[in-house]
Amino acid sequence: MQKSGAFETLYGGAAGGGKTNLLVNLARGYRSALLIRRTFPQLEDSLVLESKKWYGDLKHYNSSKHTWQFPDGRRVRMGHLERDDDMFQYQGAEFDFLGIDELTQLNRLPYEYLLSRVRTTTGRACRVVCTSNPGGAGHAWVKARWAPWLDVRHPNPAKPGEVRWFTRDSTGAEIEVEAGHPDAMSRTFIPARLADNPYLGDAYRRTL
Repeated sequence: MQKSGAFETLYGGAAGGGKTNLLVNLARGYRSALLIRRTFPQLEDSLVLESKKWYGDLKHYNSSKHTWQFPDGRRVRMGHLERDDDMFQYQGAEFDFLGIDELTQLNRLPYEYLLSRVRTTTGRACRVVCTSNPGGAGHAWVKARWAPWLDVRHPNPAKPGEVRWFTRDSTGAEIEVEAGHPDAMSRTFIPARLADNPYLGDAYRRTL
């Protein structure tokens, strides 16, 4: 996952693959990161708790703003998108890392809006990483967006971790293009497996 050069990565599949842990630790390495869950209770029970395990001294955490501000100048902000209009609270913001936990719980519009907030003037490559389990209100559009990896009927299937390039045509429809296209953004899918998380015991594995 760390070595993937894709702008947009979906890490999904099995429950218990350590997806929340992944987002929290990736975000810490960027200048300005945004981590998202659909609802505030979900945010508190996942990303907030996980960040407190890994980020250390709570004096760097603003609980009212759900933001970590570190001595090295890096910042991790956490938020939610319970309603589509909640996306406008990020209007004018700039992030070089966007992480969304359980993407299939969101609609397509707020996701694409947040992509427009991912930019930087530092010269470092920006990145979007989303995690997901199958199902949820956004299952159909997520499957369509990553169709080369997820749709068994796709005419040009992609292998896990393979990077593909996409842009929009004159009608606004998304099309796949060759690498090097001046307007294209890269995308990939990496399957999550229960074995990816060495901290889960056999009892949880049997439950799943």
